[in-house]
Amino acid sequence: MLRGTKVQQVGDITRYHLSCDDWLADDETLAGVAATVDSGTAICDRVAVDASNRGFHYFVGEGTYQDQFNVIFAQTTSRGEVRYD
Repeated sequence: MLRGTKVQQVGDITRYHLSCDDWLADDETLAGVAATVDSGTAICDRVAVDASNRGFHYFVGEGTYQDQFNVIFAQTTSRGEVRYD
């Protein structure tokens, strides 16, 4: 599911936050998150579940001029389910 689009400048390394409250059940939390960039030179790293365990922070950088790419997140829940966004 597309969670949003971002535009950033070449050379920027930007920190983002993504909340998962809209799809996690009330008694469910995130156990872990992994990120993959589908094409280009951009990287997504330092992915970390936030203090509420219902969202996560990540950094995106190293993109080149007019680079277009997707960051795909594999989110594992406390129930062992995996969701890809």
